[in-house]
Amino acid sequence: MRVLIIDDCESIRELLTLWCRMTGLEAVTAADGASGLARLAEGGADLVIVDVDMPGLRGPDVCREIRAGRHQADVPVLLMSGRAPHELTALATACGATLALPKPFDWKVLEGAIDAIRILGGPGASG
Repeated sequence: MRVLIIDDCESIRELLTLWCRMTGLEAVTAADGASGLARLAEGGADLVIVDVDMPGLRGPDVCREIRAGRHQADVPVLLMSGRAPHELTALATACGATLALPKPFDWKVLEGAIDAIRILGGPGASG
């Protein structure tokens, strides 16, 4: 499974990349929304993990671009943020994200989210 990690925080990208490698996933990264969309267009992904609050193209905007069909419209998108859970869930629903993950995240919760995406698949994960 190829995971595209889009986050402006280098340490988050590095941690997620390390975790992906430790769990047998291939990770590619981007430091902002625009370069994340470019990476998706270049090589595709089986899952996109994107931060909400980034300079320039924010996570919800990246998700909307993906869902609009410009870049692999059916790829599952996991939106992550340090925002309050109810606010994050509302943002994820509004932009068409598959799942929302609060930061700081528990690795077991992340693993469960990825397992759910593998089982359910698709942008809405409503199977």
